[in-house]
Amino acid sequence: METRVAMEASLRQNERDLAEVSSTVNARDAIIGGLDERRAQLLQELDQIAVDFETYKNTYRAHIRAADAGRTFPELRTADGTVYQDVTIRSIGAAGIDIRHQEGFKRVLFEELSDELKDHYQYDPDHAMAELAAEEQQRRALAQQEIQAAQAARDARQAAAPDAREQEIAALRSAISAGEVRVETLMSEVRQLTDEIRRENEKIRGVRRTNILEPQLRAKQAQLNAAEAELMRLKSRL
Repeated sequence: METRVAMEASLRQNERDLAEVSSTVNARDAIIGGLDERRAQLLQELDQIAVDFETYKNTYRAHIRAADAGRTFPELRTADGTVYQDVTIRSIGAAGIDIRHQEGFKRVLFEELSDELKDHYQYDPDHAMAELAAEEQQRRALAQQEIQAAQAARDARQAAAPDAREQEIAALRSAISAGEVRVETLMSEVRQLTDEIRRENEKIRGVRRTNILEPQLRAKQAQLNAAEAELMRLKSRL
């Protein structure tokens, strides 16, 4: 009997201990949960601070670059020792600056400029690489468009070639038909002219006979006149 009572007492104690441990665990879980929430909140705040700072940098970068467009330098020296005289900044991008100098125009990459200018213009290597990559992609796209346009033009010419040849053949056939009609017309005209020339030749020969006869007639008429005059002279002498 005493053993049973002791066991029940021990069991109740164990239950109390378990409840206490559970309460402690729950309290610790609540603390951990609160810390996790706080950690997530702080991470979110840090992300927002990073976004705000990046926005500020981009705004400042855009402002200083726009403000320095038109800025002049007596000379601009690059990292490799190249010197440009009478420099005017035309524009500033992520990868470098476009300048006008004594001998022409040039794009100078930030990698070639001094650390002072890099810092002044807020040079960012990632931004520079992105800009150069975008420009290269644009160049390739334009080159591909030119290739496609040239190919399309060749295809169009090749596609139009059969139609053009058919049109040329049709035009030749039409010209041949018209030429044949013209030839027939000319042959008919030639035959007509030949007949007319033959008739005119006959007429010409007739005219020539008249020319021959007319002198003879005039001679005979002169002889007649002379004979008549002689006759009258003789009659007057009667």
